[in-house]
Amino acid sequence: MRKFSRLIFWIPLLFFATPELNAQTHAVRGTVSDAENGSAISGGSILIKNSKRGQTVDSNGHFNILANGNDILIFSRIGYLTQEIPVNNRTVINVKLKAEDKNLNEVVVVGYSSVIKKAVTGSIASIKTKDLENIPTSSLLNVLAGKAPGVQAIVRTGLPGGAGGGLVVRGNTNLSDASDVTGLSNPLYIVDGVPVSLEDLAGFDVTQNDFFATLNPDDIQSLDILKDAAATAIYGSRGANGVVIIKTKRGGNRKTRFNIGSSTGINFEPTKLKVFIGQAERDEKLRLYNESFKSLFGEQAWVDVRNGLEVKGYMLPAVLTDKYNPAFNNAYDYQKMFYQPGVTQQYNLSMDGGNEKNAFRTSLGYYKEKGVLVGFGFNRVTMNSSLTTEISKKLHNDLSLRLSYLTRQGGQSDNLRSFPTSPTDLPSSLFYKTPEELSLLSGKLGNTYNNNKTYQGSLSEVLRIDLAPGLTLDNQGSVSGTFGKKEYFVPSSATDNGLSYAESSNSGNFTLNAHSFLSYNKRFNQHDITALLGSEVNMDQESMSLLYGEGGPSDYIRVVQGFKKENVNGYSDIVQSNLLSYFGNVSYGYKDRYKIEAVLRRDASSRFGENNKWATFPSVKSYGYFLKNHF
Repeated sequence: MRKFSRLIFWIPLLFFATPELNAQTHAVRGTVSDAENGSAISGGSILIKNSKRGQTVDSNGHFNILANGNDILIFSRIGYLTQEIPVNNRTVINVKLKAEDKNLNEVVVVGYSSVIKKAVTGSIASIKTKDLENIPTSSLLNVLAGKAPGVQAIVRTGLPGGAGGGLVVRGNTNLSDASDVTGLSNPLYIVDGVPVSLEDLAGFDVTQNDFFATLNPDDIQSLDILKDAAATAIYGSRGANGVVIIKTKRGGNRKTRFNIGSSTGINFEPTKLKVFIGQAERDEKLRLYNESFKSLFGEQAWVDVRNGLEVKGYMLPAVLTDKYNPAFNNAYDYQKMFYQPGVTQQYNLSMDGGNEKNAFRTSLGYYKEKGVLVGFGFNRVTMNSSLTTEISKKLHNDLSLRLSYLTRQGGQSDNLRSFPTSPTDLPSSLFYKTPEELSLLSGKLGNTYNNNKTYQGSLSEVLRIDLAPGLTLDNQGSVSGTFGKKEYFVPSSATDNGLSYAESSNSGNFTLNAHSFLSYNKRFNQHDITALLGSEVNMDQESMSLLYGEGGPSDYIRVVQGFKKENVNGYSDIVQSNLLSYFGNVSYGYKDRYKIEAVLRRDASSRFGENNKWATFPSVKSYGYFLKNHF
């Protein structure tokens, strides 16, 4: 009887200690598929919650697992959101997993067309609106640092609106030691379909204003950066250093709305170099003299040779010994002459809306920055407008206009140095300076007139024709112009030779671009076929003129007028270039897992050698997701 009672005691313990052997355990089978397209997901894992038991989904998305009626199954797969589903005594459970990375379904611009990001074979980095919002800045370049892997934002100057930097994709390959943008391997920029070459702009631009400063971050919808050679082959010779595709915001099917934003900020003066002035300077220099004498002559006494005594030692400067002399008893802090608190102001106003047939957006932006260096500042006014129209079921029209006006006070020397002189070369603070001498020193910044103005505008027209289901013809024509004007004047009171200097220069960049391409997209069953065939014409003209003179008749005349003929010089230049291109693209995909794509482009450029006017740029790329290898 005792043996029987012990058996009854241990059976419940065994039952509760091993739920896997519970009589309610049964087989649960089912399939795991993609919630978006319904395709089977292989290689995922299934785990019973609070248990170590689980299994892997087979290559057809099927599973079969033993589970308790009260168990919870955890379904997970790389790239998808994990789901927890209770069994509830069911024997069949079909699961649909949602993609984890929502960015995979976002549309990116690649090779004259837009595709879903997960279908892209090349290396692409995308920056969206949320990464650019609420950051007041004089240049879009300042907010792009660290926003995309493999992309460097090079900023070479702290001058508000000043040029010199740019984006570098996959490292700089330019061997030039130029300190401006021409020293970087610049990508091709395409703003709403309008191609922009920073190298061309910098080569003739007289203002040294930043191209990125012409763009209002509040107007940017997205930036797609094509990084590898395969991704940029469709753009031919101009895409060798990568391609940055910038799209501005558009209206939508919604009620008209107004957006107003403003911000104000303060830029504090930078940390100044630690220097001794006044009595502190005198004491420090005397201490250094004494240490030097001790190291040379020991502790013996020494006297000033000005007393006529022939002893070892050196004559101390009068500026250190005659501290009661008004000429040697000053305390100038020269750095205070050049710095001031900076203030930034930004205002944005936009209106957008539309319906199923028409959508519009227009915006105005104003930015003003007072620099922390005396005589430096920056102002920007921008306007961006777009009108999207569904003319008919087969005709789609997109018209966009972008205007910007920049004015920047304060300039840059050839080596991008803004301070009028090196702080280590400043004279001693003890020496008396006449008002004229102080004016000469500070006037190199404060009294110098250096105004750099940029007028930039672009107009783009896109007409899309739906010829048949999946077959479209896109035609785009655009014209853009960038005009710069620099007025530079240094009064005679701020020059070392006492002669005023005046300079007046102008530059212009005019681009005409037109392209047409026929594209075909078709999906049937698990197969995707896309093809693109097109041509492009691009014409550029850059020009500049410079006039300068020295020794003007008056400091009140800030232009080259009234100068002696022999003191006036100038020159001008103009360059034209043309580009004709043919390109094609074809790709095949299967089950959203495998894809192969081929690209071919032929460029004919007036910049190529006389006997080699044509160049070919081919590319073949593929990828495949072998999902079962992830687990």
